[in-house]
Amino acid sequence: MRKNHLAISRVILFVLLNIASITTTSQAAPAVDPVKSTVVASPTTVPANGFSATYITVNAVGINGKPVKIASASLLANPSTGLMSVMSASSNPPPAPPGQVVFIILSTVPEQVTFTAVINGVTLQQQAVVTFTASTALMH
Repeated sequence: MRKNHLAISRVILFVLLNIASITTTSQAAPAVDPVKSTVVASPTTVPANGFSATYITVNAVGINGKPVKIASASLLANPSTGLMSVMSASSNPPPAPPGQVVFIILSTVPEQVTFTAVINGVTLQQQAVVTFTASTALMH
């Protein structure tokens, strides 16, 4: 009986050692698809008065066509001479849907600006163009 107990113990130990050596891998989040992801400005023409805003909405989708979790998001402006403020915000109502980030842009210089989004280190191909127009009314 003792011999069988020892044999069973060895089998259990063998199974436990084998289980301990199994590595699990979680499925990685899909990569951002730079072609299918979108960058949209609304409105596309805004007074350059420092308080009128345009909203740049970025919808990031993966190569599988589904929204991706956004770990990092940045918005590049060219040129950026008149940008007074770039703020990130969620869409209405908060929180933003998965894969979406909204940037609020204000400017004080009349110019046309092209915005490029970078999501999770991937530069999106679609760009948004906003024209900031000369404004006669200033906020006091």
